[in-house]
Amino acid sequence: MATKSMQDIYQSFALDPAVEEIRIVKVQPGFGDDIFCELENLVLPQHATGAKRGTSKPVKANYIALSYMWDYMTPSLLHLNPWSRTNQEKEIYCNGASLTVKPNLYAALRQLRHETEPKNLWTDAICINQEDDDEKTSQVKLMRKIYALAGKTVVWLGQETYVSAQGFKAIRFLADIKRSSYLAGSTNQEQAPHQSLNLLQSFINSNRYPWHVRALTLLLRNPYFTRVWIVQEIGLSQNLEFRGGKECVSLSDFALATTVAAYNAVGSKNSLNLTNILAVRFLVRGGPREGLEDPSWLHAKATGEKLTLVRDILSIVCLFRRSQSKMEVDKIFGLLGLCREMNNAQTFGVEEDYGLSVQEAYTRTAISILEGRQDLDLFAALRLQSHNENIINLPSWVPDWSNTEHPAIPLHAGSGSHTMAKYSEFEYRVDNTPGNLHTHILYLSGHLIDRITEVGHGCNTEKAQASAWFCFKNIFNFAGSHLLETFVNWWTQFGGNVPVSQEFLATITCGRDSRYNTDSITELMRRFQQRGFHDLPIVLKLVWTFIPIRASELYFKPTLERLHIITLQCLAIPATLFLVSYVCFAICPRLVMFKLSQQEDDFYDNGLAHMEGRSMARTKNGKLALVPDGARIGDLIAICKGGRVPLVLRNAASRGRYQIVGEGYVHGVMDVKEGYDEDQCMKLALV
Repeated sequence: MATKSMQDIYQSFALDPAVEEIRIVKVQPGFGDDIFCELENLVLPQHATGAKRGTSKPVKANYIALSYMWDYMTPSLLHLNPWSRTNQEKEIYCNGASLTVKPNLYAALRQLRHETEPKNLWTDAICINQEDDDEKTSQVKLMRKIYALAGKTVVWLGQETYVSAQGFKAIRFLADIKRSSYLAGSTNQEQAPHQSLNLLQSFINSNRYPWHVRALTLLLRNPYFTRVWIVQEIGLSQNLEFRGGKECVSLSDFALATTVAAYNAVGSKNSLNLTNILAVRFLVRGGPREGLEDPSWLHAKATGEKLTLVRDILSIVCLFRRSQSKMEVDKIFGLLGLCREMNNAQTFGVEEDYGLSVQEAYTRTAISILEGRQDLDLFAALRLQSHNENIINLPSWVPDWSNTEHPAIPLHAGSGSHTMAKYSEFEYRVDNTPGNLHTHILYLSGHLIDRITEVGHGCNTEKAQASAWFCFKNIFNFAGSHLLETFVNWWTQFGGNVPVSQEFLATITCGRDSRYNTDSITELMRRFQQRGFHDLPIVLKLVWTFIPIRASELYFKPTLERLHIITLQCLAIPATLFLVSYVCFAICPRLVMFKLSQQEDDFYDNGLAHMEGRSMARTKNGKLALVPDGARIGDLIAICKGGRVPLVLRNAASRGRYQIVGEGYVHGVMDVKEGYDEDQCMKLALV
């Protein structure tokens, strides 16, 4: 029976702050439910972080690092999200002391322990004293090295179930198919990298293996892939293994198979998050360049332009904005280690400190980013919240990284138009009342140029298409797309029924209108507005035709019994279609049921990308604008020194002060001197 406490054990194995020392847990061999382990101290070996890519082999330590989700998740086919949560904790014995752990960690330890030999593991829940904030701060700073130097990192996806087993089988099948395509025409492995273009092209059509792709999609819906900590755990580990119970696949198989999800945009935000994680491995010093041993470079190609912008802590936090963490500060602290290991990346002096409150951590990070970048790109991450939503109580100019809703692509991304103010010297100052973080006032140099007089509905595809109302509308033509529906509604409200104007197209695409033809887009809108029964697949047409044919039998044999049977059958058809539609959009919330040509598909994916999380608006001067979906009539348009795009401001309760709603695109003031006059700039106080 345990007579010691874990705090006594942690004191017995105190860590030396003068060296890079960690604890590892030695899991004793055995069978059954009882798990016995012992803590040991280990000084991390030196890691050649300055080595050039591929010029030296990093040293490895003798332990396995565990990457897992604290809360236990079990897959269930009875839920639209096939992962349900249970919190029944388990007990293990560590150096004679009783330690309570989450069931997911317990299952991992039981599965990974050896039958006859002890096994060295590192897991944060056991190896770090979770009640000591100072120790947590120092150990979190070492986590990038802990995973980078581990002999192997095991990604634990939970106990084996039918859902996970089918997913792992799909991974092995799809990986074999893609590997065969990759090696086609090559006489040896060294020539294979030159066949990469053929491999990429082979990923485009996922309809060849629908069952395997859907099984993979369900596996990727495991909430593990939403954790913010897995970004550096997967991004920095040398040797990765993915496990679900007894099922196991290598990083090579996993990366090859999941590229199907990356290139076909199937699945939920979890699969897109995984693509970003594997893509970031390409930017890490010593990361993979080509080949099949670690094909993360394929995900880098799938990420495309977005990956070229990842060079500092702001861009990394934005890239993984939708990741989840138990502690809000980890949305920043959990990504600093990865940022430090990337080529030429900057943290701007942001440090892990678990003694800070969430407000202090977010505000200090915002100030460090403004000072380090000397621009206003930070405001691309803003989402103005109502008083009830703003639980953390931050100034309006400080992004709330704990909020994962309404993701929007920064308007400064890519080669779109920018204001002339970006050529002016950036000026800012932060004042605050001691002891009250919410009174931090940010002073920018700029001037107000316009006012919003009309605003359209906001665009949020994932939220809209996962709703029951959208699925109900969709069952009657199976050609739905919230993004296209919003595009058509905006044009009806702001443009009329005439062909799409260049001004409207330039506003929607943020200055990239030269890539698209207005006539073809007008034709796309016409087809979308006229979609109906004729667009349905032949099978669905036959299903819907069954209803009037079956109902016509009542004319010839009008009996009460037959009426009941036919009524139930006619109601069962739309109910079944609704359920199928609801499940499809719950699994793949960005699914597009409307047929698009190759040119239209490019416009949908790239031309309409900036609509997400935004609204169309018209200003007092008659200009069209793309503004945050939180904007409303009466909000002001401002241009500030050092800013690439205009800002949308709102009058605050205090006279002469403003809240910042976010950044916007205003047609007619981009790349021209109209609207911006540096001599008219004044101090704008943002609260």
